Amino acid sequence: WGGTRIELVDVTDRSAPTVVRTIEVEGYLAAARLIDGHIYAVISSYLDIPYAAWELIGRDDLGLPELDWDAREEERAAAASEARRILRPLVAGIIGRTGLEELVPLARDRTAANPDASFEPLVGCGDLYRPAETSEYSMLSVLHLDLDVPDPMTSRIDATGLLADGWTVYASTTNLYVTQSSMWWWWGWGDLEMTTAVHKFELDPSAGNPVRYAASGEVEGWLHSQFSMGEHDGHLRVATTEFDWWWGNTDDEEDPGSRITVLADDGQGALTTTGLLDGIAPGERIFACRFVGDKGSLVTFEQIDPLFTLDLSDPTAPAIVGELEVTGFSSYLHPVGEDYLLAVGMEADPEGVILGLAVSVFDVSDFANPTLARRYLVEGEEGVWSWSEALHDHHAFTYHRDVLSIPAYVHGGESVFSGLIVLLVDPGSDIFELGRIDHSGLPAGPWGSWAWLRRSVYIEDALYSVSNLGVRVNQLLAPEVVLAEVPFYEGESGASGDGGS
Repeated sequence: WGGTRIELVDVTDRSAPTVVRTIEVEGYLAAARLIDGHIYAVISSYLDIPYAAWELIGRDDLGLPELDWDAREEERAAAASEARRILRPLVAGIIGRTGLEELVPLARDRTAANPDASFEPLVGCGDLYRPAETSEYSMLSVLHLDLDVPDPMTSRIDATGLLADGWTVYASTTNLYVTQSSMWWWWGWGDLEMTTAVHKFELDPSAGNPVRYAASGEVEGWLHSQFSMGEHDGHLRVATTEFDWWWGNTDDEEDPGSRITVLADDGQGALTTTGLLDGIAPGERIFACRFVGDKGSLVTFEQIDPLFTLDLSDPTAPAIVGELEVTGFSSYLHPVGEDYLLAVGMEADPEGVILGLAVSVFDVSDFANPTLARRYLVEGEEGVWSWSEALHDHHAFTYHRDVLSIPAYVHGGESVFSGLIVLLVDPGSDIFELGRIDHSGLPAGPWGSWAWLRRSVYIEDALYSVSNLGVRVNQLLAPEVVLAEVPFYEGESGASGDGGS
């Protein structure tokens, strides 16, 4: 069903890097974190339930209840209860005769000293938990590996498993949270309950088990991204929208809005609600969120972009303290000091028609009265379309020494650009474009000459940009100056040599 591989590479000799350890785990990598030299990888694995258990459903000799397609809710509940009574001991018998290695994800740890290591269960029964409510036949594994040791080759692999699923991950320095919205387990009949399950794992590298499952809870609505969560003073703040991205609002008579739910671990395995702020911007959904300390910022959008500032100092009474309405929307908020938010989003006209990619600076020094300090529109001509991967993946957003670089794609009219846009952003004064680094001039790959720029990195005064066609190195403050390039494919470069567009 898929696998995840973690490789440790010895780069002592930079000209000859060597893989010295390979860890393979059944399941897909949801996310990973590196905290003080410790790796925490969240892996989602499908549980291969024995086929004999599925066959029980089709048997006609067990007395399983039958239901009409239009059965009432109470009839369905009664039938489900009776089916559980009949099936539970039969399923338990099947599972009891099944080996652990056939149920849980397997892992293999190969090193030079043990190159032929075999696959073994990643977790034992004592490290596998079931929350009060399960959603899918899946298992979340939080794997721990200590790299902050003299010899990472000997670091033990620890893991904790939870019978749940999840793809959105947030971590503080002491806790890790994994969430899954109900959109992933709705089977298509009945009303869609828009909820999100939240699972908490405690991180303590000094403990016997560095990862411990602690508690689970549930909030109303769906999360937008990992930035919809933030932990402070033992409380988790979660921003959700009660809005169905597939079919629109769930209630024809009332436009649902967004909410901030504050959760706390009750020490008994449950994340309980301690505070709630709901009814935020009815009819709109969350496009961006950020929590910093006891403050938060939230962006919703329908036709205009309200930026809300939140006071979260009292976990029992989260409150909106400020609101700013501007055109367009922001999809990623990046704190710059305590007074500014740097945002990537899309500009729009007052009717909500999208105009193009925009970079904004919001002044939140007066938290109750946020203002739009400045905005830079990448392309604003009619018929010109612009977009950036940074709109939905913060890894494509690189900001350092007042320089912001983001991938950008501009099409329409006579403008065709696919590369990196480099901006000088001084939050207190101005935003202006330093230049553009075009990758379309690199030799084309097997799929044509389209350059899909993914990431940028700063090393001292050099700006490295990476696309599917290769790597280019330009001067940080003068991106028109090309320092080097490494094409991924053979052929003559079509670059003009000036690094611009």
